[in-house]
Amino acid sequence: MYHTEPPTDKTIREWYMKFQQSDCLCASKRNGRPGPSTKTVERVRETFVWNPQKSTHRESRELQMPQSSVWCILRKRLRVRGYRLQLLQALNPQDYNFRFHLWEHPHVITSLSPIQSSVSSHSSPSSVCTPIHIPTHTTVT
Repeated sequence: MYHTEPPTDKTIREWYMKFQQSDCLCASKRNGRPGPSTKTVERVRETFVWNPQKSTHRESRELQMPQSSVWCILRKRLRVRGYRLQLLQALNPQDYNFRFHLWEHPHVITSLSPIQSSVSSHSSPSSVCTPIHIPTHTTVT
């Protein structure tokens, strides 16, 4: 754009000739490694539709093709993103007040000791967490 050299006469002539021949200045399709066949893509799609929790390693053994090919077909061709469901702890009604208190006072950080973390989730948060005060500034003496 700016601070670049303008195209040379030769480049402009090449553009003109290309436009005369193809009515377009678009880049032509380059030769390269061919992608997977539609039959292969369909085989991978069918197996993952049938069992979406199957790993790419296991699927590659069953389809007798490289795992990287199965992964690329899933990600690039079929646009499937793998994810794993995770179980998280549910928030109790008491937790909301505790979280609001932490939001109001960010200099208070809570820590759970191994003994305290074994307490059941039915207990109140004040009995589970031990607040630790961290000073916001330090003075040098």
